[in-house]
Amino acid sequence: VRVLRTRCLALWSGPTPAAEAARDCEQILAVASTQQVAAGALENLGALRAMQGELEDARRLIDRARAIYEELGLTYRIAVNVALYSAGLRTLMEDHQGAEHELRGAIELLESIGEQGARSTVIALLADTLYWLGQYAEAERHADLAEKISSVDDQATLRRVWSVRAMVQARRGNFEQAIAAVDETLRFAQKTDDLDGSAYAWMDKAEVLQLAGDPVGAASCLEHAIG
Repeated sequence: VRVLRTRCLALWSGPTPAAEAARDCEQILAVASTQQVAAGALENLGALRAMQGELEDARRLIDRARAIYEELGLTYRIAVNVALYSAGLRTLMEDHQGAEHELRGAIELLESIGEQGARSTVIALLADTLYWLGQYAEAERHADLAEKISSVDDQATLRRVWSVRAMVQARRGNFEQAIAAVDETLRFAQKTDDLDGSAYAWMDKAEVLQLAGDPVGAASCLEHAIG
């Protein structure tokens, strides 16, 4: 079960092209021998469909995964897997309030079972969502909290924290500090095989440069994110 679930996750997060990865997830789903494997295939297939722009299909698949986890009583999976995928989907749909709702619900679930590690990641994502909702002080506060409770080796969470802080600093007009911070985030992201993380870092740098009055540099960053 764990091997197949890990395989599904790797298909979503790794370098495999989305269409090919989606086909592999569909094959795993077709032969899934347990509900947990089926849910893992469904949630990652949903995320891959979102990458391909098939947002309604993505929503349907993620909702099917959620229903399985609810039936099995797997609170952790609902909070860490489904809620994060659903929040990401809502962000793609520019429904930032919907993403906020998903993330706050996930935080409540994680608090109810005493989970700290994953909670820091969700709080960092909430900080990012709050930034895009224009709630800059709240975004910074949640970024600080995420950093406080995260482990020092949780680079994915810390990169999100640094990016949020950089964008908030740019909003305050502290452009030199913001650019330095987002460049440091990019440097760490590019040392990993986290393609999504690198793409988001480039998009965050685009936001900082746009605010700093450099639209050409911002456009170049977006090209890096897409490529």
